[in-house]
Amino acid sequence: MNFTMPPVSAGFNKRAGWYARNLGHDLGLIDIHGAAIAGVAGAESGLQAIQEHHPISGRGGFGWHQWTGDRRNALEAFAASLDVANYLFLIHELQTSQAHALERLKQTKTIEAATFTFISQFERPSDAQTELARALPLARLALSGLNRV
Repeated sequence: MNFTMPPVSAGFNKRAGWYARNLGHDLGLIDIHGAAIAGVAGAESGLQAIQEHHPISGRGGFGWHQWTGDRRNALEAFAASLDVANYLFLIHELQTSQAHALERLKQTKTIEAATFTFISQFERPSDAQTELARALPLARLALSGLNRV
């Protein structure tokens, strides 16, 4: 794992490419799976937002994947550095409490299916189709960014 993520100023595609490549390495994913996760994170936070801007309830989402409730509390307890914490907490969840999402993701064969599967199995928004429309272009950008890191 290379913990030197490109800075925000490098642009989404480079940051997402870094994220997707490292996810592939650490979780045994193919490019489309890592890119799908990066695209979903991009739709949630742009891989840079930390606190949800207009939460519907409670403290709202926090981090790249806008973790809420008990999952937010677990991330905050896990955090040491923001980029490293977001990345490692995702790995932790995908290997433990959210392992089902990783297993389903690994069964997909296209960037579209991978992105939708990660949205529906991991993020679980109220409107998965709207989230897919936001995340899929970013997943494709992350896939192109794999060649730039």
